[in-house]
Amino acid sequence: MSAAQNRRLPKLIIVILIIFVAAISLILAILGKGGPTRKRVVLSDYYKAEEGSAAIIVNGTLSEVRAVIRNSQPYVKLGLLTDEINPDFYYEASSSRLLYTDAEKVVAATSDQLHNGAPIFYDSADEKSELSLDERILVQLPYVAQYTDIHVDYYTTPSRVFIRSRFGECRMANAVSGACIRTGASGSSKVLAELSGDEELWVISEETGWAQVYAAGSLGVSGYLTHEELSDFRTVTEADPYAAPAYTHMLKDQEICLIWHQVFSDSGVNSLPGLLSNTDGANVLSPTWFSVTDSDGTITSRANEEYVSIAHNSGMDIWALVENFNTDNKLDYSRLLGTESSRSRMVDTLISSALKYDLDGINVDFEGLPREAGAGYVQFIRELSIACRKQGIVLSVDCYVPSAWTAHYHRDQLAKTVDYIIVMAYDEHYDGSDAGSTSSLSFVKDGIDNTIAAGVPAERLIPAIPFYSRLWKGEGVTLKSSTINMEDMKDRFNKAEEGAVWDDTLGQYYIEQTEDGVLTRLWVEDGRSLTAKLNVISGYDVAGIACWKLGMENSEAWEAINTYLEK
Repeated sequence: MSAAQNRRLPKLIIVILIIFVAAISLILAILGKGGPTRKRVVLSDYYKAEEGSAAIIVNGTLSEVRAVIRNSQPYVKLGLLTDEINPDFYYEASSSRLLYTDAEKVVAATSDQLHNGAPIFYDSADEKSELSLDERILVQLPYVAQYTDIHVDYYTTPSRVFIRSRFGECRMANAVSGACIRTGASGSSKVLAELSGDEELWVISEETGWAQVYAAGSLGVSGYLTHEELSDFRTVTEADPYAAPAYTHMLKDQEICLIWHQVFSDSGVNSLPGLLSNTDGANVLSPTWFSVTDSDGTITSRANEEYVSIAHNSGMDIWALVENFNTDNKLDYSRLLGTESSRSRMVDTLISSALKYDLDGINVDFEGLPREAGAGYVQFIRELSIACRKQGIVLSVDCYVPSAWTAHYHRDQLAKTVDYIIVMAYDEHYDGSDAGSTSSLSFVKDGIDNTIAAGVPAERLIPAIPFYSRLWKGEGVTLKSSTINMEDMKDRFNKAEEGAVWDDTLGQYYIEQTEDGVLTRLWVEDGRSLTAKLNVISGYDVAGIACWKLGMENSEAWEAINTYLEK
């Protein structure tokens, strides 16, 4: 062997050793791959919660929010309760009461009922002014479960709450002795608990080779097992823990064509026969008879027996309207809607009037409500709906087209409660806004689409269209507008001749002129524009249509409406 070969030998040995070590490591890694770990997770790290709080697990999923522990019981913040768990609860700040309302009753709980761990509610001691009631008011979960379709298990050390909301047909199974519930669907996931084999497990979900389970009893953990670790799979039917009374809805068996009759100081009975002689196809008449005039719930009435008789003899139902804007008083909505006495006064007045005057329905048109009044408004409608349902009175509410600044009308909650929701697909542009259409095709379509998306069933939705537009005069800081009826628009259209241009996108004629040196603009409502809107509406399986308002239409309107109704 040469000297050069002798020098290369140590290097070769080192390379061989490196390859050998790498091969052994690879073999060990391959042999170890997929092998289930026996490492245990520390439950207090997994179900992490600060002192005085508890982790929340909903149907096996660990939530980011936490329950609050008071008097050795789990509570949740009011906002979490009403937004995520059960929106049928309402906290009445004026009386410090928590109200639960269903289709038949209102149940009230007060703070002085908190004794011996009784499941009522607890007012947080944190009185920082910047915190809302949704943050400061805590509601005990076991109390919530009495009126909610959930089951609640509370465990200590570590503090955690399991909420189950799935019932009916459920998968159950048992585990083999020594099976390990893991934090994830992998053998490398740490172990939450080792099972004895006696536990009955709720199978939450299944995926290839794995099942997510919940082990109640003494364990109180939710995690994953392999299918090989489970036995005796079975389907059982578990009754709902709480079955709330079902909401029923009084629906007409024909297409609705509602028209509002706006009156201010009298019933409108004297003008009614002449106005009705021009209508053809309307089957519901809604006179604006009731006005809320103060924050204590006082309602003035312009109801009239003869008016009702005329309408009924003409084959029309009466859904009298109640509104909140025909008053000189500034309404305090925290008192009007947030106080039981005010809500009750309004309900009692409306129901007694409906019975006295043989009204078929009540139509609620509360506009311009501030965001903080939203929950109180929904509670008022809930309470009114109970009374209407008992007396067989149809209840409808009028809503704006959905927008970010009207989300507090909670259309999904209203839809559950009332018989019909009317979406007012007009005032797209209004006095004080830029000049534009009162009701373009896209505004109508988006209004319907977004209202349905907000939780209103199409079969109980009534889109409302206008018998008016706005005549815009001036521009910039001098811009002003006024309402104009269909007959006056027709006159302007006829005089404009070639000046009227049809806009396919808006579904309207547009007229622009200069009068006495002032720019005037008009987006016309006529038979053609109404037909275009009704064609949009006919693409949905809605309950019918509504029209604002009686006396502003002409014969073209009824021709368009009857063509729609005949379809």
